[in-house]
Amino acid sequence: MSEGVFRGRFSIQGKHGPSDAPHVHADESGATAVEFSFVVLPFMLIFLGLMYSGFLYWANLTLDKNLENIARAVYDYRPLCGTGAGGANFPYTSSCLRDRICAGVRMILVSESECRSTLLVDLRVLNGDGSDPIPPMVTGSAINAGSFGDIPGAVEGKMVMIRALLPFPNFAIFAPESASIQDGKRALMAATAFRVKAMPKYNEVFD
Repeated sequence: MSEGVFRGRFSIQGKHGPSDAPHVHADESGATAVEFSFVVLPFMLIFLGLMYSGFLYWANLTLDKNLENIARAVYDYRPLCGTGAGGANFPYTSSCLRDRICAGVRMILVSESECRSTLLVDLRVLNGDGSDPIPPMVTGSAINAGSFGDIPGAVEGKMVMIRALLPFPNFAIFAPESASIQDGKRALMAATAFRVKAMPKYNEVFD
């Protein structure tokens, strides 16, 4: 009895199997495609986010290195800005240093011309005793334009601080809105400081 039942079930499956198999296969492939899309989309977002984080890190590292190189040149009184840009003893200005920073190592996703037009540089002289007001470069999500400029008075023993801010393309889907600045970009910032050594006359050193 059990054997007959087995044969009956087998014959029914064989009769309808060939016509139904393709439909079952198509349904399974469609479900697989949907499931695959659920997996791929988050994976791609994570992958692109990691790529952007790498670009951001590399650009900030490049800005920091370029600023460090320029600060070292200023410390050594190298002729970066001509003989009369900022005075006989300290001939440096923020606009001149901006151009020199942008002419350094190329920053990813930012051309040299774009760097020259958007990079903000703050060149200020400090007492170095903690009494100097240093305004933030960014307040909330806005660039504090009043924080950038030239503060003179560089003499031996004073501190010179150079700060730079570069607006960088921001992929909002990969970063929180609070991390953005105006125009939907991110702010790459770098700063360095050094104590002014004895300053010979600029014209006497390089003539």
